[in-house]
Amino acid sequence: MARPYAVNSDLQVFIAGILGYESATSDFGTFLDMASADVLNLIKADWWTSAVTQHFNNESIDVGGMIPNLDEANINDAALVNLTCYRAFSQYIMPYLTKDEDQDGDQFSRKGERYAELFAEEWALVKQLPLYDFNGDAQFTDIERRASRPRRVKRA
Repeated sequence: MARPYAVNSDLQVFIAGILGYESATSDFGTFLDMASADVLNLIKADWWTSAVTQHFNNESIDVGGMIPNLDEANINDAALVNLTCYRAFSQYIMPYLTKDEDQDGDQFSRKGERYAELFAEEWALVKQLPLYDFNGDAQFTDIERRASRPRRVKRA
């Protein structure tokens, strides 16, 4: 299980009264844990392999086709707070708050759709940030920032 990249107070930045709203739970920790796991899976599936390959190519290190394992401790958690909140809102919290009898006109359904759009936009931005501390020095250097960018197709 991924460590949570966001906490309840981060949700309140987006919706001030979300904790305890309409007799809902005052702790969305479980939903934030699930959203954090989703974000970690997205990083592994969509970002990690290309970022590692790009990083090692820039460093002129031959990894012999082997991709190292992702160490969650080296992930830039601060870059993932908004992304995790958007995921929690769109996939877990808004569906939880939605009234079953009126899903088409329900405000929470509409908000969930909006947060899904914000999640996609935020993911595009996050991929441009230094997401991983490749050398483990707790600093995000220029090479680590460049490694975070998606690879481009080059002409032969």
